[in-house]
Amino acid sequence: LCGPSQTVPDLCGPSQTVPDLCGPSQTVPDLRGPSQTFPVEPSAAAALPGAGALVVAKSGMQVVYEWLAAHGLEGYADKFDELGYDDLDYLRELDAAQLSRVGEGDVGMKRGHAAKFAFHLTREAP
Repeated sequence: LCGPSQTVPDLCGPSQTVPDLCGPSQTVPDLRGPSQTFPVEPSAAAALPGAGALVVAKSGMQVVYEWLAAHGLEGYADKFDELGYDDLDYLRELDAAQLSRVGEGDVGMKRGHAAKFAFHLTREAP
């Protein structure tokens, strides 16, 4: 984001203009009121991990999609999203019968894909 302001799409609404964040200070929007300007010491900013990078939190569905893709199951992502299975932590809490219902029943996975889904989901650390 070094350079002139940029317009970036907002997946939840209209596009937003993002200011250049490489100057001596940056404007940070306060969701409770008007924007505030905070000074940034260049040496302090450089010491931060990922300094100069925009950090964007991933949505629950993005996390689920990435997990499915990592296991070759991304073809089912739209169905997971359609049915509201957008929380990987929740899916990890389900028992074998519930995972079978989600995989084969609700999402309509092939039996082998549903087994793979349940196998990896129950054996991986969060």
